[in-house]
Amino acid sequence: MKKSLILILLLVLFTPCVLAEKDTIKLLALTESGGKRGVVVDLSLELKPGKERVFLETFPLTKIATQVSMRFAQQIACSEFDADCSGKDFFYTISAMPGIVGGPSAGAASAVLAAALVKGFPVRKDVAITGTINSGGVIGLVGGIDYKIKGAAKKNISLVLIPKGSRHYVSDGKTIDLVALGKSVDIDVVEVATLEEAFEYFTNTTVIHSNESIVLDPKYVYTMKAVALDLCKRNEDIQNLLVDLRKTRGKKSSNNENSAIEFTKKGKSAYNNNDFYSAASFCFRSNVMLKREYFSLKEYSKEEIKDAVKTIREKIDKLDSAVSNSSIDTISDLQAFMAVKERLSEAGHTLTKAENTADSTDASNILAYAEERYYSSVAWAKFFGLEGKRFHINQEKLKESCTSKISEAEERYNYVKSFLKADLSQTRNELDDAYTEMNNHDYVMCLFKAAKAKSEIDVILSAVGVSKDRVQEYIDLKLDIARFALFKSYKKDVFPMIGYSYYEYAKSLKNTDHYASLLFSEYALEFSTLDIYFTRAKTPSWSVDKESLFAFLTGIFIGIFILVIVLPASRFKGKK
Repeated sequence: MKKSLILILLLVLFTPCVLAEKDTIKLLALTESGGKRGVVVDLSLELKPGKERVFLETFPLTKIATQVSMRFAQQIACSEFDADCSGKDFFYTISAMPGIVGGPSAGAASAVLAAALVKGFPVRKDVAITGTINSGGVIGLVGGIDYKIKGAAKKNISLVLIPKGSRHYVSDGKTIDLVALGKSVDIDVVEVATLEEAFEYFTNTTVIHSNESIVLDPKYVYTMKAVALDLCKRNEDIQNLLVDLRKTRGKKSSNNENSAIEFTKKGKSAYNNNDFYSAASFCFRSNVMLKREYFSLKEYSKEEIKDAVKTIREKIDKLDSAVSNSSIDTISDLQAFMAVKERLSEAGHTLTKAENTADSTDASNILAYAEERYYSSVAWAKFFGLEGKRFHINQEKLKESCTSKISEAEERYNYVKSFLKADLSQTRNELDDAYTEMNNHDYVMCLFKAAKAKSEIDVILSAVGVSKDRVQEYIDLKLDIARFALFKSYKKDVFPMIGYSYYEYAKSLKNTDHYASLLFSEYALEFSTLDIYFTRAKTPSWSVDKESLFAFLTGIFIGIFILVIVLPASRFKGKK
């Protein structure tokens, strides 16, 4: 008998646990059934052994969330908490009443729940959250927060988490202090900026942040410096050409030329401060302005413009062919590909405009931009070959990332249109361009353009609730989150060179152009987390399927149990 108990105990101890992990979180939503009001919805998540697939079931069928938003929330949670989710499938279930208003507002709750389950923490049932989940784990603004807080008060919720910057919320033309509103219904209302902050409230834990600095790849610094040097040296050459031509024509410097020189000065200042991306950007802007002045003085004929277009197009096609045949093994390679292709594409489209412009002066101005855009793409091509962790970046994975990012952007676009009167025409064009790239099977540029479109929408979403006196504070917050996202990438041996470049540029603009600084901070966040769409390339090693190993070990233990317990017992009975 003792042997039986011991072996049964050993069997239990050594048998891997295959019970599914499951938990439920409270999220806040809006319903328009019987008038607009806030409701509390149960969002459940069950983890089972699998291949990191994400499923969504709703009761009844609603538009409160989509499988796209659930998938993105799961990816963000696993990435932000450095969790290996590769052996689990995620089954989300939403139990809600009919009439729930659709949108990505379940994103934050979905990400918190996924993070809590994979890290092994139960979530508090007296806490609820509303907000989107964005790149870098940023929690974004949603609509109807005042209604949602009132709805939470009817369901024994003691704490409501809302997106950072939304405390003073405009609803129906009135500004409402949501913290004061919460107190009036016995609810604590707290602003949270990131997934990690929300996680702390839901799990009563503290997430420890590292204070380490980003250590830049020396090759990146060297290459970015070389790009800036090339573009700023070209600036000097164009200036000299323009000065000589003005002397020949007896012309004085124009206001446009003087404005261009101001950008040149900014470029030199940025270069001296080791801000090489900003230096390259300022010198490029100056190059275009100076080249336009030069072409204007040259007074090109239509035939000369036609010849120039042909020459530049041949150069573009040659570089484009070389880049298209480049291998992409790292995130740095992927982003170098994006940077060069974007510039070549812009140069090509601009050349077509120059060809189709009847007025020679206008055509010359357009041609100037095309030529300088081409030369900037040549400079950026230096970035191929930076070191970093290798990934499986094939056509299949690129197509998946392209469609995922388009879906994320499209969902946010429709959501913003539903409750904000904002001009989204430029973003719509960007999204349409992403679809075009997808249909042309250019999945890298599809991913690039969809990521930029999503960033532009996220800027609108995040900035809506920020008052003018808090803009600088909010920019600093965004920059800090972007810096942390870059740091996490660096710790994973991933260097998103476009993300870092955008981050540096955002910093340089924070005191002079608030919107541009916010936009480039958002770009930095988006392009610092592209690795979530790709699997790491692993070095060949001995491995075994976990489920097969479990079945094998279980068989061994059952065999031992039969051999040691059952058979001796049978023999004993036979002797009777």
